[in-house]
Amino acid sequence: MQNWYSQNSPARSKGVADGIGIGVGGGLAVAFGIAARVAATICLICASGSGLGPQAVTMNTNRNSSEYRMCPIIQFFGTNQWLIRLNSKGARVKKVLMSIALLILTVTACSPEAPATQGPIIDEQPTPTHLPVDLTPAQRAALTALSENLGLPVEEIKLVSTEAVEWPDGCLGVQEEGLACTQVIIPGFRLILEANGRQMEYRTNEDGTQIRPATIAMTWKREGGIAGFCDSMTVYLSGEVHAGSCKGDQYVEGRRIDILSEDEMAKFDEWLNTYGNVNIDASDPKGVSDRMVVTLTFVGTGSQQTLSASDKQELLNSAQELHQRLHQ
Repeated sequence: MQNWYSQNSPARSKGVADGIGIGVGGGLAVAFGIAARVAATICLICASGSGLGPQAVTMNTNRNSSEYRMCPIIQFFGTNQWLIRLNSKGARVKKVLMSIALLILTVTACSPEAPATQGPIIDEQPTPTHLPVDLTPAQRAALTALSENLGLPVEEIKLVSTEAVEWPDGCLGVQEEGLACTQVIIPGFRLILEANGRQMEYRTNEDGTQIRPATIAMTWKREGGIAGFCDSMTVYLSGEVHAGSCKGDQYVEGRRIDILSEDEMAKFDEWLNTYGNVNIDASDPKGVSDRMVVTLTFVGTGSQQTLSASDKQELLNSAQELHQRLHQ
């Protein structure tokens, strides 16, 4: 059968309109044939690494060849013989289409594959505690408690000493307002720990399941007044904050790290480093009706023991605010 773009094709007619229409149509058909052959040739060229030779357009593709198996373009178009014949009429249109097809297929066939996008690698390994394996349960309990209360890693805490003790009651000898203690002897330990240059005492029972702080940094009491206050609060150097009432039903435990802001924590540490033993009495004068008694004792590691009126008021306001937040 005679091909529709052969030499006997109506594209050779003299009519201008027919010549243009058939020429463009013939150009598209030729472009398709060229695209198939050029694509196959490009695959072979890319695979073999050779240059574009005269055989690139007219060569046959062997289905059993390695080039055929590695090139999906050859497999798609098959191995039919595509004979490219550029007619004298409409040759310019055909050449333009050939150039476009050759450019597109050259870029797509020989361009490297884009690497797969890999998401960020997140290291989710837990932070080690670095607790020594030879610690007793009481020592482990004390180190863990101080680490959590001060927000310090345990490797920054030093175990200074451990002493076996028989505590006189269920509160391990630590008395607080509003805290009921069983009257029974409890065998346990007194442990001295050091952190941030300060030494602190913890008390435990034998297996470390019961633990109490014992180094006081500040005590605050408020009694009397029209409302009949009977409140007390103890702030420990190890970070705990305990508050109770003589009424026996308002005992609360908390931690400075959970109650105070970073600035307030920094201010409290500044007081610890600056002040020594400071006693403040802000009570109403004796004999006053509905007299309010307010006292504060601060035990720092510094040397300053005399405070100005404004410094005393600052400590009093801080203690009252801490007590209020603890009960919220």
